Amino acid sequence: MRTILKLLRPHKMAIFVIAFVLFFNALSDLLLPKIMSNIVNIGIQQQGIEHAAPDYMSQQGMELCRTFMTPDWRLKIGSYYVLGMDGDIDRSREQFYKEGRPLGGEELRIYIKRNDLTKAQIEELDGAFGDIAWNFIFAMQSFSKTTSYDIGEIKFDEFAISDFYILQPQLNMIPQSVIEDAYRKTAALDDVVKRQTGSVFAGLFLSELGISKADMQRRFIWRNGMLMLLFAFISGLCAVTVGFIIARVAAKVARRTRQRVFDKVLSFSNSELDNLPTSTLITRATNDVKQVQDFLSMGLRMLLYAPMMIAGGAILAYATAPSMTWIIALACAIIILIVCIAVIWIVPKFKLMQKFMDRINLIVREHLSGIMVIRAFSNKFFEKQRFDDANSDMADNMKSIGIGISTLMPVLMFVMNGISLVVIWVGAKQIEQSAIQVGDMLAFLQYSMQIIMSFMFLSMMFFQLPRAMVSANRIEEVLRTNPSVKNARTTRDMNPYQKGIVEFQNVSFRFGGAEVNALSDISFTAEPGKTTAIIGATGSGKSTLVNLILRYYDATEGKVMVGHEDVRRLDIKKLRANIGFAPQKGFLFTGDIVSNMQLADKNADSIRIFEALKISQSSKFIEKRLAKGEEAVSQGGANFSGGQRQRLSIARALVKDAPIYIFDDSFSALDMKTDRDLRKALRAEMKGKTLIIVAQRISTIKDADQIIVLDEGRMIGKGTHKQLISRCKEYREIAQTQGEI
Repeated sequence: MRTILKLLRPHKMAIFVIAFVLFFNALSDLLLPKIMSNIVNIGIQQQGIEHAAPDYMSQQGMELCRTFMTPDWRLKIGSYYVLGMDGDIDRSREQFYKEGRPLGGEELRIYIKRNDLTKAQIEELDGAFGDIAWNFIFAMQSFSKTTSYDIGEIKFDEFAISDFYILQPQLNMIPQSVIEDAYRKTAALDDVVKRQTGSVFAGLFLSELGISKADMQRRFIWRNGMLMLLFAFISGLCAVTVGFIIARVAAKVARRTRQRVFDKVLSFSNSELDNLPTSTLITRATNDVKQVQDFLSMGLRMLLYAPMMIAGGAILAYATAPSMTWIIALACAIIILIVCIAVIWIVPKFKLMQKFMDRINLIVREHLSGIMVIRAFSNKFFEKQRFDDANSDMADNMKSIGIGISTLMPVLMFVMNGISLVVIWVGAKQIEQSAIQVGDMLAFLQYSMQIIMSFMFLSMMFFQLPRAMVSANRIEEVLRTNPSVKNARTTRDMNPYQKGIVEFQNVSFRFGGAEVNALSDISFTAEPGKTTAIIGATGSGKSTLVNLILRYYDATEGKVMVGHEDVRRLDIKKLRANIGFAPQKGFLFTGDIVSNMQLADKNADSIRIFEALKISQSSKFIEKRLAKGEEAVSQGGANFSGGQRQRLSIARALVKDAPIYIFDDSFSALDMKTDRDLRKALRAEMKGKTLIIVAQRISTIKDADQIIVLDEGRMIGKGTHKQLISRCKEYREIAQTQGEI
C-alpha cells in the first residue's frame, strides 16, 4: 500500500479534492433516508404538522390545554406564546365558524408561538404538548366513565376540538387524582408516540382557526420532495465530478509510471537487463501499470467513500432507532467474517497471477522470436505443450479466484437480504409497541443497506488491493533498481585530439553472481587510423570486451580508457556519441529506412544517409525496394534478410560521424564478395578513425593492423595475421579450419 501511496504523492491536492467532494456526496446520500422518513412520519402520518406545539391557538384552546398541563408548565407556558389577534396569522384562510356564528365581525384573540425560540426550547415545548395530548386522552377516558360522554368513540380526524369547550366547566372539576394518574400513564409512554400524538392534537387547534392541514401537508411533502431531488442532484454531481477527477488522476499516475519505468529501463546496463528479462519488463510496464490504474479508477473512490458511508450511516442509524443498531453490528460482524475467509482463500491466488502472466509472456515472446528454429526442428508440439502447461496453470488459478468471488457475492447478497428481513420484522414489532414510527424503520432499513453495501464494496477492494499492491511492488522493484553503470558525480571530457584512442589496462570482468571471470587481465591499445580485430571461439568474451568500451558493463578490475580518460569518469552520453556501433544482431525499428538511419544522427541529411548505405553495400537493394514502393520497415526488420539487416545496421553506425567504430560480429551473415567490398569501402572511409571489428571469419580481419585472440576470457595472442600464424597455436588452428593457410 505504501508503494501505491508513493505513486499518488504528486497528486496530493487532487486526492484532497476527491475526499472533499466525496464527503458531500456521502452527506447527500445519508440525508436522503432522513428526508424520506420525514415525508412518511410528518408529511403522511402527521399531515405535514412538524411540531406537537401548535403555532397558533385560540384562547379557549389554551384554557383547555392548561387543564391538562403539569403545574410547572402552567407557570411558564406564557413565556413561549404571545397573545395576539387572529389577523396576525400570516396566511390567508377561509372565514371559520363556531357554534354556527361567524367570527368576522370581531377578531378572535389567539395565542401565537414566539418565533425567537431556540431549538432546545422548541424541543421542550413539543415534549410538553405531547404530554398534554396523552394527559387529555387518559383523563378523558377516566372522565367518560363517570359521565355519558364516551371518549372511546371520538377519533382525532372526525371531531373538532371546540366540541370539548362546552365541557370546560366539568373538566375543571376533574379530581386531581385523575389528572395525576394521567401524568403517570403518560410518563410511561415513548417520546416518539407522545410527539406524534401531540402533532395530531396540534392539528385540531390549527383546524379550529381555519388553517388548512391539507395545504400544510401538500407544502411539506413538496418542500421535502424538492429537497430530496436537490440532494440527489448534488450526490449525482459529486459522483460525476469525483469520477472525472479520479479518471484523470489514475490516467496521469499510469502515464507517469510508464514513463518512469521506460526511462529507468533505458538507463539500465546489461547487468540489470540480465536480472530483469525483457518479458517481465514488458509485463511490468504494461499489465502491472494497468492493474494499478484500474485499482485507482475503482478503488480510490471506494476506499474514501465507503468509510464515510459506514461511519455516517452508523451514527444516523443509531440516532434514528437506537434499539435496532444491534442488527447492523451483527450484519457487519457476519460480513467481516465472510470476507476474512474469502481473503485467506483468494488473495494468495491473486499474488500468483502476475507470475503466471510473466511466464506466459516469456513463452509467447520466445515462441515468436524463435519461430523459425521451432519450425526447423519440428518442435511445434513441444512448444504447444509448454504453452498449454503455463496457460492451464493460469486458468486453474483464475478458476479458483472466479469460484471464490462467484460464491462470495451470493453469500453477501443473502446476508444483505436476510438483514433486510430482520430489520422489517424487528421494526414491525417496534412500531406495534409505538417505540418507533414507520418512516424511522424505513430510514433505518436504508441506512443498514448503505452500510452493508459499503462493506461489500470494501470487501471487493480487499481482493483488488493485493493484486494492485503486487503490481505496484513489481513496478517499484524496477524503479528501485539502481543502474550499475552510471555517470560519476563529476565527469571529465576526453582529449579532443585523441578521442579515438581506446586502451585496455589489465582489465578483468565478472558477471554478477558468477564465480569466475568472463575476461581476465586484458591489455591492448586501439589507435586511430588502424583496425583492431578481435577473434576467438564462441563464448570467449569477444562481445563482452567491446561492451566494456560502450559501458554496457563496467570492468571489475583495471581500466578501460577512451581519449586517455577512464570511461567511468566520462559522461555516458558523450562517450557513446563518439562511438559508431553495429551490434551482433542487426535490429531495425518500425518505420522506414530514413528513420532508422537517423537514429544515429537525427540531423543526418539524405546525402549522408545515401553515402552510408553505399559504403555498407546496401544502396542497391534499397533502390530496388524503393522502386517497388516498399519503403516501410516492419518490426525488427522482419521484411529484410539477415544479411540485409546487418548491412543496414552497419550503415546506421556509419551515419554517425564518430572517431571510433565498433562492429560486433556484424559481417557474419554477409557473403564473401559483399564482405570484401564492404571492407574495402570501410578502409577508404575509416582513415584517421579507430576501427574495432569482432569477427568469426579470419578473411574478415586478416588485413587488420592488430588482431586480439581470446580464449575463455584470456588474451592468448596479439599481432598481425602473419605474426599470429607463426606464434599463436589457437589462431593457426582457426585459420586452418577456415582454409586461410
